[in-house]
Amino acid sequence: MDKSTIKTYEIAGKTYEQRPLVFGQWQQLNRIIDGLEIPAALTPRSLTGAFADRLDQILAVVLTEKDKSPRDKDLAQLAEHLAFEMSPEQVAEVVTDFFDCNPIHSVLNLVVGITEKITSTVTQATGSNNASLCSLEETGLNETKSSGE
Repeated sequence: MDKSTIKTYEIAGKTYEQRPLVFGQWQQLNRIIDGLEIPAALTPRSLTGAFADRLDQILAVVLTEKDKSPRDKDLAQLAEHLAFEMSPEQVAEVVTDFFDCNPIHSVLNLVVGITEKITSTVTQATGSNNASLCSLEETGLNETKSSGE
């Protein structure tokens, strides 16, 4: 791993690191931010405002004590610890550094590429370019069942 993508912070006498997220951390973040309205302009300030009530949980996901694994954390306990030990300046620094460690455009490009590949495969298999064929909203299990009126 490139040392330039590892950021370190001293918080309450302990050293924490922020590294590029692993898949499990992306899953944790997804669960935390599920249902939140993401701002169109992704800036540290807009994200901090949008995530204000869950920012301690997000910090607990992205920060890991030095020489420890991201999987070996009690997220609730770490979130509470960070909420009462970090200064607003440290929070802003961690949020800003997040974009250096995890280039969002790379992740979005990956998602777009995968989506295009799936759409292309479905189009070739069915001979149709109807997007509803692969729409999870149209075919998902979460759809409300009819009451049989």
